[in-house]
Amino acid sequence: MELKEQLSILKQKINDMELPYLRISLTNTCNADCAFCHNEGQVDNDVSTEKLNNEELSLIADFFKANFSRVIFTGGEPLLSPFLYDAIKIYKSFGYNVGLTTNGIRLDEITQKKLMDVGLDTINISINSLEKAQYEAFFKVDKLDLVLKNLESLPKYFSSKNIKLNFVVTELTDFSSEVEGFSVLSKQKGFVVSVLFDLKETDTSGFTKTLKEKLFQLYGYPKEEQIIKDKRVTYLLVYKNGGIWEFDDYRTNENKFNLKNNSVCRVCTLKDDCQEGAYALRLYFDGTFRLCLRKNDNTLSIRCNGNGKL
Repeated sequence: MELKEQLSILKQKINDMELPYLRISLTNTCNADCAFCHNEGQVDNDVSTEKLNNEELSLIADFFKANFSRVIFTGGEPLLSPFLYDAIKIYKSFGYNVGLTTNGIRLDEITQKKLMDVGLDTINISINSLEKAQYEAFFKVDKLDLVLKNLESLPKYFSSKNIKLNFVVTELTDFSSEVEGFSVLSKQKGFVVSVLFDLKETDTSGFTKTLKEKLFQLYGYPKEEQIIKDKRVTYLLVYKNGGIWEFDDYRTNENKFNLKNNSVCRVCTLKDDCQEGAYALRLYFDGTFRLCLRKNDNTLSIRCNGNGKL
């Protein structure tokens, strides 16, 4: 099958799955070793040196602009990629809303200004703990103080409503010590604490219940807003003295069905154990597209043929 035909089939699957946005992993190199990291589904021993170049990034941006209006750059750690700033400028030039997911270690004030200057729209910082020992257990590096220092200057360059702290809940999370610290940080800076769950966890209802109970004990009833976007249901809980907490409840039974009710997911042999559903189209630094994290037989590798076409 020729590449053009494969790309046509890929677009059909994107439309059928209603994938809402594009995730581009610019590198598989990282300066941390997070216990919960799925590395965008990449194989651990993938040390390919074949990186997407600016021409290919431009062609991909143009090719998918009818499918997507949003792109998020990931890794590895995207701030380790020398192509990040060019990539942001390229996708902004095609009208995309551009986001970044980072561990925040290299997000110093100079970098923040550079990211603002090239037009970055949103930033998600993965930070699972404000307790030093617990942070090191999650990330395998002693960088919590540096990350917190970087967060101090971030509102100078980006609106707080466009900054999220990705709080990934795992079986190691100690709610009794973490909730108050994240609430104070959210209240002081205006950051949203986005509650996510380790994809290895198949039942997150207990975690959600415990976390919400702890928040209620500390801050009382929140103002709650339900947001339905990209077929996913998100609850925004705003506490008077406890900051802003976001719960992505896509693992409820109803949402789980909705996110798998398409021709691709319905016939998938792994659908019963899938904790993500139709989430995003992933593009790796080596030019490989992937429709989901679980399956390895639904990838498509493309590279520019040197004449300005894919």
